[in-house]
Amino acid sequence: MSSSFSKKIELETSFDNLNEIIEETFSNLRWRFQRNNNNFYQANINMGFKSWGEDFSVNIISSKELFIKSKLKFGLVDWGKNQNNVRLFEQTFLNNSKYNSINKEAKAIDENIRKDSEDTFLAKLTKLNKLFVAQILTKDEFQDKKKELISNFDSTECELSKEDFLLSLIKFKTNNILTQDDIILIKNKLTDRG
Repeated sequence: MSSSFSKKIELETSFDNLNEIIEETFSNLRWRFQRNNNNFYQANINMGFKSWGEDFSVNIISSKELFIKSKLKFGLVDWGKNQNNVRLFEQTFLNNSKYNSINKEAKAIDENIRKDSEDTFLAKLTKLNKLFVAQILTKDEFQDKKKELISNFDSTECELSKEDFLLSLIKFKTNNILTQDDIILIKNKLTDRG
């Protein structure tokens, strides 16, 4: 038994609204908290039978990672209280209805992208963009799925000529869906087919 316990939580999906879910978790636990900046929260857990109280913190590392820590305010032995605090926060966070609905949507999107293997690259890219514009996908999720789509692009399945296909990408670049680097990767794949 020590005077603190910490844990890194890796989430299955990226979240733009992590702050909202974290704040709801604190409220559900009835822990008074303070948001020190965009990525860091502190809470004080009151004195109880097993401890003199704990300082609890949540640090948002990325849209997919949290670092949580519980530390005794006084004393050297926590009798498992810090570990219980971290587990309680984690369970309450993971059971949050917003977290679960966004997670389900992301899994459904992944499944639909896998099922649509007959779709063309351009149709898949259009679908991804629609999901991003509708705010179903976060910016990070959109970028990850776009990168995956480009890396899985099979130029032999492309029915258009190389030039026509590249011309069809102009609207995606103009609308900032594809970057110049994305176009170069796609062009290299087209060049590889001969």
